[in-house]
Amino acid sequence: MWPEFIHGDHHAKMARAFERVVSGKLKRLIINMPPRHTKSEFASYMLPAWFLGLNPHKQVMQISHTADMAEGFGRKVRNLVDSDVYHSVFPETRLRRDSTAAARWNTDKNGVYIAMGVGGAVAGKGADLLIIDEGTSALDKKNEDDIVKELVILDKNITIIFITHKKRLAKYFDKVYHIKDKKFYKIKG
Repeated sequence: MWPEFIHGDHHAKMARAFERVVSGKLKRLIINMPPRHTKSEFASYMLPAWFLGLNPHKQVMQISHTADMAEGFGRKVRNLVDSDVYHSVFPETRLRRDSTAAARWNTDKNGVYIAMGVGGAVAGKGADLLIIDEGTSALDKKNEDDIVKELVILDKNITIIFITHKKRLAKYFDKVYHIKDKKFYKIKG
């Protein structure tokens, strides 16, 4: 699926965390790494496809700091879910025939994928898995802190993955790991 992929220890840690997310054992996850460490490719592209492959009736909402970025991930996930390679792994998960949009599409089991930028209209839309990829990066510190505080206390039935490269936001989460020289260090929790 990704022949040029270069494996690092942090990828294995993310994979284990994602397994806990999909199994329902982990409801809040922050991925806090420097830019260019594949956090978005894993969490905003591959994870939603895997999640819907295992749970084609569930809802995924992916929010990025711009609508264009969110739609780009939506297109990548949709195209993966519609591929022959994907169907060889998840033969029961298919796109609904009328699902051609990048930012909102459905599985044939009534699952939903919604992608939007910060500030998009979320009223009336639900999610079993909410992925926020650098969603607060364009905000000032106070507004960013206020949003992250609210996300942490949001409905505990919704699984939230928050992706950022800002270390200061880690203070809102129970378990925090830091990557340095391609090694993981637990610094909190």
